Amino acid sequence: MTQSQTETRQQAVAALVLTIAQSLVEHPEQCTVLAVGTSATCLIEIACAMEDCGRIIGKHRTRLEAIQVLARAAAKQEFRVVEVELVGAGGLRAVPRKEGC
Repeated sequence: MTQSQTETRQQAVAALVLTIAQSLVEHPEQCTVLAVGTSATCLIEIACAMEDCGRIIGKHRTRLEAIQVLARAAAKQEFRVVEVELVGAGGLRAVPRKEGC
């Protein structure tokens, strides 16, 4: 896969995650998504207002985990590893639990 194809696919997955995240929060205009990575990996960071972090995380991190599952499914053919992280105001970071934990 070429560099431009990789970037295009990362942006498509990021757009999906942004659409989902904006539908969950009270301040969708403050919600942004950044996708970075290589041809094998894709890291998607969701940034939102501090008061919206809980809405994206969900009880027992179920919503954040569901977002990660959807992102992995959307990028299954292109990337071996897809990670989704929530970055809130003040540097708060939330990641889905690893399987088996």
